[in-house]
Amino acid sequence: MNKKSIAVLLLLVWSAGFAGIWRLQHSIDARLAILHEEQDEVLLHSGKMVKILSLEYAPLMADVYWTRVVQYYGSKGERREQNLDSLWPLLDLATTLDPSLLPAYRFGIDISCRSAPRRRGASRSGHRVDTTRHS
Repeated sequence: MNKKSIAVLLLLVWSAGFAGIWRLQHSIDARLAILHEEQDEVLLHSGKMVKILSLEYAPLMADVYWTRVVQYYGSKGERREQNLDSLWPLLDLATTLDPSLLPAYRFGIDISCRSAPRRRGASRSGHRVDTTRHS
């Protein structure tokens, strides 16, 4: 074999190798995308129960749920999804566990102002919102 035929053979093997790696990477990415799909479920809905289970670490658990709210909202925004059904239960848990967690209240107000309820006194999830002022 001369040098020219070896160079052509190497070029063909190199090209075929890159094409194979490219196809393999796309199949891996497709499988990983399925694995990374998030299940939007809040397993514990009762703030009182979580507060009891957390013993005296309720503020720490509130911070954990607050972090989860930020991650949840960020991942939805990154994928441009409009379905934020699990956001309100997560915020409710965080504020029930630590009523002085002001960033959670500010965030909830900001989000609720962006997506105004359809009728006065009703939230998007259908829960009744108290719109009366308490003195």
